[in-house]
Amino acid sequence: MLVVPLVLAVSAAAGAEAQIEAALAHFRDRRFNEARQYLDRALALAPGSAAAWKLLGMTYSAEENYSAAEEPFQKACRMAPALEDVCYYLGRDQYMLNKFEAAEGAFAKALRAGGKPWRAHNGMALTLEALGRSDAAEDQFRKAVELSSGAQPRPSESPRIDYGAFLYKQGRLDEAIRELSLAPPCFRSYFELGKALFMKERFEQAARELEKALAFPGGDASALLLLAKVYFRLGRSAEAERLLSPYR
Repeated sequence: MLVVPLVLAVSAAAGAEAQIEAALAHFRDRRFNEARQYLDRALALAPGSAAAWKLLGMTYSAEENYSAAEEPFQKACRMAPALEDVCYYLGRDQYMLNKFEAAEGAFAKALRAGGKPWRAHNGMALTLEALGRSDAAEDQFRKAVELSSGAQPRPSESPRIDYGAFLYKQGRLDEAIRELSLAPPCFRSYFELGKALFMKERFEQAARELEKALAFPGGDASALLLLAKVYFRLGRSAEAERLLSPYR
């Protein structure tokens, strides 16, 4: 008597898996609308698929639609908290929505799940910083830096950058410069280091770091404007004016 329902359940699960694979291929090609269409089919076949809910959240998050991403991530984290990075993604999403208390809970789940603990510690650190709990945040930043040393995260995701930025905002400029000098090369590390050096009035060094930052794709206007400011302080007014000309 149970054979037919069992066969149907296995068939539905296999069909859902195929839809998820197709959605993942579209996600990797940044074709998010198409990915969601496949995920809708997958969830119709297997509404309890944490993998499908997670990927649905990721499609919205990739478009910076954090409000839409929250519910799928919540469902996936609740269903399968040990699924790779799923509770971390929920915490990051809620952090972007300024739901810091909720994010703290999600990152705590991520830490219990294991996976990539340096990411969860870093997310927790940023959340505690936003909640004004600086001492606890610093402890989490230090753990993130320590655990990431052998993990080799992407340069822009290095916890050292967030920790250095935290120290900068705390007014601990020498410590910020030390941490950021150890961060891997990317726009963020050079820009944050340039900011700290500027505040220490080490203008020659600040100029070098900001120039490195702007050599990376995706450098933004804030780095360019700060570099112009540094050039003015160094007496390099013509170079500063050239940087500022598009904004006048």
